[in-house]
Formats: sequence, structure tokens, C-alpha cells
Amino acid sequence: MKLSRSGIIALLIASALSLYALAGIAATEAAAGEYRQRLETLGERAAELEQENARLARELALASDSESIERAARSLGLVYPGEIVFEFSGGRDN
Repeated sequence: MKLSRSGIIALLIASALSLYALAGIAATEAAAGEYRQRLETLGERAAELEQENARLARELALASDSESIERAARSLGLVYPGEIVFEFSGGRDN
């Protein structure tokens, strides 16, 4: 089978286009792999943040009751208006 000059040129152009398309597909697959890895990493981070958020919500719920707030305020030396505080120094006598 003998190809004419225009047939050879057409075959070369078709081959070049095919190689260009294959290179594009390979590059797209590589980028898709990178995006899949990034998505997996972000998914793991989102799960970690959700756990941290749940922990903080539980901590906030525990710290929001009035007894906890008063204990924290007293540890900072805060008192109610008009309240008299007696401080004792030294240890207990046996």
C-alpha cells in the first residue's frame, strides 16, 4: 500500500493530534490524582475539626453552669458587690 504525499501528511497530523490528546489525558489524570489526595487530606482535617468542635461544645456546656462560673470568678479573686471576704493565713492548729 502506497500513500500519497497528502496521505502521509494527513497521517502525520492525525498521529500528532492523537499524541497531543494522550498527553492531555495523562496530565488530566495526574491532576485528578493530586486533587483526590487533597480531597482525602481535607476530609481527614474536617473530621478532626468536627471532633474538636464537639469537644469544645461539651466543655462550653460544662463551663456555662452558674457554679462553674462562680468558681472561676472566685479563683480570680472576684466577689459580689457588698460581700465581705475573710482571708485566713497560716495552717490549722492541731
